[in-house]
Amino acid sequence: MGGRCPNTPDFPLNCVTTTSNNLIVVTILKAISKPTRKKYTNPSSPARPGEEGLFQIPLDRRVIVFKGRPLRWQDLFFVFIPATAAVFSPLGYGFWRAYYGYSQFGPTAAEAWSRPWFLLAAFSTLLLLLLALIRINIAHKFIVLRENGLHIHLSPLKDHTFTWSQISGISFEIKRVRFLGFTLQSKKNAKIYHNLGQPIQFGNEIQGLTYLVQEIKHRLYPRLWSALENDLHKGSWLFFGEIGLHREGLKIKKVRYPWEKVKHVSVKSGNVVVELTDNHRLNLAIFRIPNIELLFQLIERGINL
Repeated sequence: MGGRCPNTPDFPLNCVTTTSNNLIVVTILKAISKPTRKKYTNPSSPARPGEEGLFQIPLDRRVIVFKGRPLRWQDLFFVFIPATAAVFSPLGYGFWRAYYGYSQFGPTAAEAWSRPWFLLAAFSTLLLLLLALIRINIAHKFIVLRENGLHIHLSPLKDHTFTWSQISGISFEIKRVRFLGFTLQSKKNAKIYHNLGQPIQFGNEIQGLTYLVQEIKHRLYPRLWSALENDLHKGSWLFFGEIGLHREGLKIKKVRYPWEKVKHVSVKSGNVVVELTDNHRLNLAIFRIPNIELLFQLIERGINL
């Protein structure tokens, strides 16, 4: 039998396990490992470059506030000024068409020639107002991480408070937009699963998102681990999004696969890849699978029961 992962929910950097008959190989990549926790200074201390305004940490460190992306001068120059120009351009051209039509052909021509441009300017104004409201809302988003739970404020209509017992999982992904081999943009998304309704999703608009996800996992996973491990030993099905786990095998999209038919389970390019002995491959997006580190730890337990 190959090397075993540690029997704790402290997740390994590289964890490769095999059964005695080499049917199953489970690989946990560094991308989903537990990162090294960073130490952040109190707001009363000078912040390091790039950390200003990300979050506030009181002296007792029991409350961490992760703020939304604030309004900056870049927003004025690269968003609002171009958007305002998109409003005034058709408006100004409409006035010119109205003046030219009235001076040459009378009021009927002035009204007919200018109306489409005034309508376009009005529509552009509505879009500008909507853009401003969205951007202001992003600046006012925040997530409060407490010892006893989370407070998530994403809009005046989306304000949620959860205890850790009400939170059942978290998923996280990083999408990279590439062009000619160069990364143009990295988009991060996180999703909180809870017992009170639909999952709550947020992304790059929350500053310090990667650190927030690390801290949530650090507090949540030890609370979930014991119950999941006991249920697995009792022979219960455990579900992680589209993947069901049992000590007899896996269930993926309602289809059961005994361990004898599973050759390899790994993470590649943002997907959980399940390779079967018949060379068939199943790909499942990481973002749709909560608590993926716990899943891989429990897969090892399942194949060794």
